[in-house]
Amino acid sequence: MKAIQHPISRQAQILVEVCSFVATGNVLRVQRLLHLCGEHLDALKEKEKEQAESAEGKKDENKDEKKEEKKPDDTFQSFTVLGIAMIAMGEDIGAEMFMRQSTHLVCLFWWQQYPVILPSQMHYGDPIIRKSVPLALGLISASNPQLPVLDTLSKYSHDHDLAVALNAIFAMGLVGAGTNNARLAQMLRQLAGYYYKEPDCLFMIRIAQGLVHMGKGTIGTNPFFSDRNIMSRPAIAGLLVTIMAFTDAKACESPSVFDSCKGFLMGANSRAR
Repeated sequence: MKAIQHPISRQAQILVEVCSFVATGNVLRVQRLLHLCGEHLDALKEKEKEQAESAEGKKDENKDEKKEEKKPDDTFQSFTVLGIAMIAMGEDIGAEMFMRQSTHLVCLFWWQQYPVILPSQMHYGDPIIRKSVPLALGLISASNPQLPVLDTLSKYSHDHDLAVALNAIFAMGLVGAGTNNARLAQMLRQLAGYYYKEPDCLFMIRIAQGLVHMGKGTIGTNPFFSDRNIMSRPAIAGLLVTIMAFTDAKACESPSVFDSCKGFLMGANSRAR
């Protein structure tokens, strides 16, 4: 895959690596994925240095001659965030550590470069990372509505960026899928009143409400059995495909794409345990 001269090559490499170490809790792989999440800052520093050097050498040149720069493909960073959740979801300690770190994931590398500025949740990260963090939380806590996760997703669901809000609302549905959780149902009803003027958010809220009351509490999307000792690979695959599609939430609202997502999500359904 490294020989493929296309941006999709890097995405495929990350997916293969993540699927090879899913639910293993491999710390070295998690560190490598965290490093990939911070590559954009290194590129930004190099770009600033190049601009400073070129500005000194090109003061006398014509200002009208400008080359269009292609925006780099940063989709692989979304896959790295989801990959961290997939690797850490195999054990309780790893899942808890990821949930603690997810609140600082988007500003971790900004904090390393500018330690004087206090880190704040979801403020300094790139959009591709910011909208992937809620999906990762939904993946690591599928059908397991823990109070800290619900509070974090509720905060993200009121984000000024609608892409983050849409993913947070869908993640709330995944976290409470098939549980009939009363607190989560109340949160979704409040969100329906808050986003009554946003049809996209209302559509996602109805999906989340359907997931929460899925099967009237008889089925769920948790891919693990026997206290995380047995993993259902089809369930992991169904969750991964669906969540990867929701990295572009507005595209998933088209009927053809959404029907495909429903089909893959059905593969993740299992009896409530």
